[in-house]
Amino acid sequence: IGTLGDDEEGRSYLQWLRENGVDSTAVSMQEGGSSPISNLYYDPVGTSVCYYWPGASGQSVDAGPQSDILRRTEWLVLAVAPAELTLRLLEMAEQQSALRIAWSVKADAHAHPPELIMRMLAASRLIFLNRDELHFIGEATGRSTLEELLAAGPEMVILPLGEQGRSISTRSGTILVPAAPVRQ
Repeated sequence: IGTLGDDEEGRSYLQWLRENGVDSTAVSMQEGGSSPISNLYYDPVGTSVCYYWPGASGQSVDAGPQSDILRRTEWLVLAVAPAELTLRLLEMAEQQSALRIAWSVKADAHAHPPELIMRMLAASRLIFLNRDELHFIGEATGRSTLEELLAAGPEMVILPLGEQGRSISTRSGTILVPAAPVRQ
C-alpha cells in the first residue's frame, strides 16, 4: 500500500513487485512525483537509524484499493510513512476486527507524533523495535519499558540485542533467543 513517484526508482520497484507476485493494486504512481526513500543504518549492537523522505507517498489517493486489499489480508505491517497515511490505514484496519497489525518502529517524530504512537501501540499486536526506538517512544509517550509498551496493547514486543540475539516479550515474561553465528 502506498504511492510511488513516476521516476525510475518507482517504476522499477513496481515492476519488481509485479514480477514477484506481489499484489500491487493498492500501489499508485504520482505523475511527476519522486518515490519515497528510506535508508536504514545499522550498528553491531543492534540499533539502527532510519532516514526517511516521503516523496510522493504524502499525496492523497483513492482509498478504495487500499481498503480492498486490507479486506483480503490477515496482517498489516506498518513501518514509516507520512502520519496522515498511517492514520488512514489504522482507521481502515480498525473497521476489520480480523486484521492484525504489526509495527516495525522507526524513530521519526514527523511520521510518528505522540498521539499516533499511542494509537499504534493500542492497535498493534506485534511490535519490532530497537533500544533507540524504545527510547524514542518513551520520550514521546512516557512509556519507556517493554512492560509499559505491553500494557498499552500489543501481545508481543521483539527487541534486537546485537550479538546477544533478540528478546521476545509478552505479558507472561521475556525470553532471549540467541543470535545465529554469522558465516563468512
